[in-house]
Amino acid sequence: MGRVFIVSLGFHEDVVMRMFVSRSITEKDRVYLITGSKAQQVASAYDSLVALCRKMKLPDPELVEIPMDLFGGVSRIVEILKRADEEIVVDLSGGMRYLLVFALVALFLSGRSATIYVRPESGEDIEIKVPRQVLEIARNPPRGIHVEILRAVRDSEGISAKDLSRVLGKSAKTIANCLTELGRLGLISRRGRGGGVYLTELGRLVLALAG
Repeated sequence: MGRVFIVSLGFHEDVVMRMFVSRSITEKDRVYLITGSKAQQVASAYDSLVALCRKMKLPDPELVEIPMDLFGGVSRIVEILKRADEEIVVDLSGGMRYLLVFALVALFLSGRSATIYVRPESGEDIEIKVPRQVLEIARNPPRGIHVEILRAVRDSEGISAKDLSRVLGKSAKTIANCLTELGRLGLISRRGRGGGVYLTELGRLVLALAG
């Protein structure tokens, strides 16, 4: 099974072409190019991308015009998300800025998660990656025992699961299950032979928001 890519397209195809190569697009993947306008420059960029896909023996990407209207535009992106049962990758480095906002709103409202990439408009060769877990955490932030564990780990970096159980007065099974979930969300990491627990950068951010 392939992936579904939702990529914002402006007047230039260079950013998208780079993405095709860096993400190792295959014939199993589907690519939707969202654009604010099918102006001549966009049509020309799209034609170049179609030519590249055919040269690489990939399916033609689908060009989807997103109206500059909150409800209509978000609904159009939600329609794309509904077709996707596979892993979703969203690259919002090109095109009009409202496409970025609409794509994020569509992801949040649809309940779908995606890995999101964006490059700064300054032209610097920097890529910002937003892990797919971020949307999941935003919808359902850690509470209760999960926050207690994050605080205990912050106060004793490298603490063992056994010591967490003792400090928090919870069973070893409860702590193990919570650590598995926190690890899946990318909030903690386990290191060393003893499997000491450490906060990730995302874990520190979430804990700071939790207060």
